[in-house]
Amino acid sequence: MPPERPSPVAVGTLVESTPFASKPYTPLDEETTTSQEPRTTMQRRAPSKAPLFLAVALMAAVIAATIVWFVARKDSRAVEDKPSATVTKDAKDVKPLSSSELARLKQDCLDYEKTLFWKELKECSDRLRSYDKPLGDKLWEKADDEAANEKKWRAVQKYIDEKDFGKARDLVKRIEGSVYTERAHKLLEEAEASATSSPASP
Repeated sequence: MPPERPSPVAVGTLVESTPFASKPYTPLDEETTTSQEPRTTMQRRAPSKAPLFLAVALMAAVIAATIVWFVARKDSRAVEDKPSATVTKDAKDVKPLSSSELARLKQDCLDYEKTLFWKELKECSDRLRSYDKPLGDKLWEKADDEAANEKKWRAVQKYIDEKDFGKARDLVKRIEGSVYTERAHKLLEEAEASATSSPASP
C-alpha cells in the first residue's frame, strides 16, 4: 500500500510555521536601512566644541590674572622702595625706634630748646629728622637762627660794657623774632638810662 501524501493545506501550514522561513525580499527596506546608517554614524562622530572654547577661555583668564598679579607686585615694590617724605637720605642705617623711644627723643629736643642749648638742639634735631622730618627741620632751623642771635646778644653786652651804645643799638635792631630780642632791648635801655643819670666824669 503506497504512503499517504500530505495535503496542500498541511504543506502551506508547515512552511509558514517553520522558524527558518524567510520573508519575501523587499528592496525598499534595504535602501531605507542603508540610507539611515550614515546619518547615525555622522551624528555620533561629530564632537561638541564647547569644552574647547571653555578651555581656551579658562587659559586666557589665568594668563590675564598672572599679568595683573605681576604688575601689581611691581607697583607695590616701587612704592616700598620709594623713600618716605619723613625720612632723610641717610636714613638707611637709622635704628628703628619704638613709640616710647621716639617720644623721649622729641622731649629731649624740646628740653634743649627751652634751656637755650642750641648746639645740643641741632644734634638732637638731626636725629629727629630721620623719624619726624617736619618737627626735626623746624627745631634745627630754630637752633641755627638762635645760635647766631646768641652771638649778637653777647656782642651787645660787650658794646654796652665798653659804653659803645651806638654799636650796641645797631646790633640790637638785628636781633628780631628771637628769645634774645626782649632782653637785648631791655639791657640797652637800662644801660643808656644809667649812663644818662650818672654824672659825667671830670
